[in-house]
Amino acid sequence: MDNMKNRLRPLGDASHKCRACECPVYWKVPLFNSAGGDRTGFVSVHKFVAMWRKILQTCHNDASKFVHLLAKPGCNYLEQDDFIPFLQDVVNTHAGLAFLKDATDFHSRYITTVVQRIFYNVNRSWNGKITGHELRKSNFLQSMRLACAVMFNVLPVASWELLLLRCEED
Repeated sequence: MDNMKNRLRPLGDASHKCRACECPVYWKVPLFNSAGGDRTGFVSVHKFVAMWRKILQTCHNDASKFVHLLAKPGCNYLEQDDFIPFLQDVVNTHAGLAFLKDATDFHSRYITTVVQRIFYNVNRSWNGKITGHELRKSNFLQSMRLACAVMFNVLPVASWELLLLRCEED
């Protein structure tokens, strides 16, 4: 019974952990996956805390934390497929993207388009690998924080799209 209390669910309890870690709510799936939740379906509080401490020891800014959470083990850069679980959660939970809820066949095409736009705006080296340095120089993470701030407001146009357009303006 106590073991069940110490488990986190990916889309439930994990958002509280994001706030405790001072991360945007949209980092909940990368945080959960980095702590092993993608393999087991749950994460113990002990395992989550150990993972977060390791990140705090090695990652000293949001860009390096984001890369560490999304990248494949041993990589210090992001490739296009690293964004898929993260963006799928955005599609599933962002109020401004509610129009996509019933169009599940369109999710992968929408996510692919968003990833392409992210790489176009952030990956200035054009090598298909986004580094922490490139993330720090872009406004992608700031835009993501803004998306979290307006998460529960439904805008006339999808707010995620507006934020991507904002990224393109810089």
